[in-house]
Amino acid sequence: MGQDKLNKPYKIPNSTQFMAIGGGKGGIGKSFVSSNLAIGLANQGYKTCLIDLDIGASNVPTLLGENPIVNKTLDDFLKVPSVNIREVLQSSTQAKGLYYLSSHDLTLINENKLTPFELQKLLTALSSPFFHYVIFDLAAGTNAITTEIFLRAQHKFLVTTPDPSAIENFYAFLRRSFQELLRNTLSPQEFALAASVKEKTPTLWMSNIKDKSPETYVKAKNALQTLKTHIIINQCRLKEDEDLLTSIQQVCNAHFEFDFNALGCISYSDDVWIALRNRLPLMLQPGHSTPKTQLIDIFAKWLNPVKVVNQIQRA
Repeated sequence: MGQDKLNKPYKIPNSTQFMAIGGGKGGIGKSFVSSNLAIGLANQGYKTCLIDLDIGASNVPTLLGENPIVNKTLDDFLKVPSVNIREVLQSSTQAKGLYYLSSHDLTLINENKLTPFELQKLLTALSSPFFHYVIFDLAAGTNAITTEIFLRAQHKFLVTTPDPSAIENFYAFLRRSFQELLRNTLSPQEFALAASVKEKTPTLWMSNIKDKSPETYVKAKNALQTLKTHIIINQCRLKEDEDLLTSIQQVCNAHFEFDFNALGCISYSDDVWIALRNRLPLMLQPGHSTPKTQLIDIFAKWLNPVKVVNQIQRA
């Protein structure tokens, strides 16, 4: 596996596809993964837009190798009714067809969070057929807006590290997403039924629904299929760290009633911070460093899993 996977472009989607990169905890590499996936998509010929929603700690321009100080930001689009989304997007100098929107200097009154109105305005504008993919680099935490974007995205990614606190936040993010999806899908009475158990675990919620209302269970089960989530573990130092990927996938599949895809691990390496210091994203660095090869494998496995499976079977 490696660079040969990126030689040919993949099928162009029929409509704008939203991707959300979350994880719950800060400092785990969400922006690192988002920026390199964006570059990978752009280099495959997809018109890609990367939205930095890490309000108050925006660093996507730096990770893309761009000037962190931009002329227009998300703030300009949200606060000025006459501004078109295309007017505030920055064009990447590193990859043709890649655009990004920074939240640098964003002045929000709602505790550094978008309001539902602002979110809807942003999502509507980004649904333009101009883009093939829009990637949301989500903020840390599990506030309502972050969860809403994650639920609306067609492609959901969660990043964690082997650190126990990161894994704890990873599961917290999943539980919040699970609960909010059911809240949005079920009637108030049906949701109250699901939440009427003492232990607020997804397994017990679904078991409770199934026992008391099979019809509601079918409705919830069908809705949960939209929560298929791709898992990436970043900053792996030990073989045991890489083994966590399979363990996390098994735990998730056992306790949540939707599919999880273990995309891969990215090793802790000096190549990552060297790329950042050199202002050239890792995906564009010359050579075949371990984390770069791992990123390419993750990218190819997500974008064309059938092709990758066939390559593995022929190897």
